Amino acid sequence: MAPTPLSGIRNALSRFAGRELGVTKVSLHPSVRLETAIARSLICFAIIPVVETDVSEVLDVYFRQCSILVTAKDLAVMAGTLANRGRQSGDQSTSACAYAVSRTLSVMTSSGMYDYAGEWVYRVGFPAKSGVGGGIVAALPGQFGLGTFSPLLDSHGNSVRGLKVCEEIFVSFPVAHAEQVGRFANVSHCRL
Repeated sequence: MAPTPLSGIRNALSRFAGRELGVTKVSLHPSVRLETAIARSLICFAIIPVVETDVSEVLDVYFRQCSILVTAKDLAVMAGTLANRGRQSGDQSTSACAYAVSRTLSVMTSSGMYDYAGEWVYRVGFPAKSGVGGGIVAALPGQFGLGTFSPLLDSHGNSVRGLKVCEEIFVSFPVAHAEQVGRFANVSHCRL
């Protein structure tokens, strides 16, 4: 039987976490209707191409992937794996190739903190991704990974306490973060 898109995503995230991750029942988040309307509008106005797959199926996979269960420790292990070029710190097994990691870190830097991304780069400066559940995964390549969890969100949808922890770590451990992020720019392509 062919793997489903959700099982592929869950398997990849499980490799990053170093353990099998579960999925909880999908709850209807307040943004479901908004995100559905946005997707349909983008197709209607030809901003994204019409796909053969129904947009409802794509959104279903998206909302289900948001229901993958992780702990704060899982977030930290995932962040450490990103910081270590896709290798697990304990056994050095590869969860992702350097090319995929470099592209992931680039997207995390540019948009991982939603509308706060520009301010984030100014204040903290290393790649991070927050989730509406209150988690943050942050990685400084070649240095460390950090996972935080606290559900109180700010107006941008980022964890209030998670932001503070990351800012404090940046202040406490000043590092040449821009140079570290750029280290992964010259890596060869790989298959995901």
